[in-house]
Amino acid sequence: MHDIRKRIATYDEMIDLCQQYILEIKDHEWQDSTFLLFVEKWDQLKESISSADAGVLTKEERNQEAVRCQTLQVLYQSIIDRIERQISQLGSQVQGVRQSKTIMNAYQGMGRVDQVAYYFDEKK
Repeated sequence: MHDIRKRIATYDEMIDLCQQYILEIKDHEWQDSTFLLFVEKWDQLKESISSADAGVLTKEERNQEAVRCQTLQVLYQSIIDRIERQISQLGSQVQGVRQSKTIMNAYQGMGRVDQVAYYFDEKK
């Protein structure tokens, strides 16, 4: 019975962690450090769930665990969706930088004074 309470408490911690992270990414711009802290804490909690022995659970305990797992799935999916949007935005920004670089390379030297052109004409 003690193990199931510990598992339920760990699920609750994971839910709180996801909710806090969702609020963080809604209120602030993307930060790798915040994401890495989230992942580190998530992995610790996930490991403690995996190592805890579920033993024989009653129907009520299984239902409690299932409800928390469903909540976690919804929260975690919203985090994944946010990360995918961030990756898409970064991809668009990288593409814009590449286009700007191509344009700069194509017109490099136009109007610059420091370049000298050398022409060699052959006389016929």
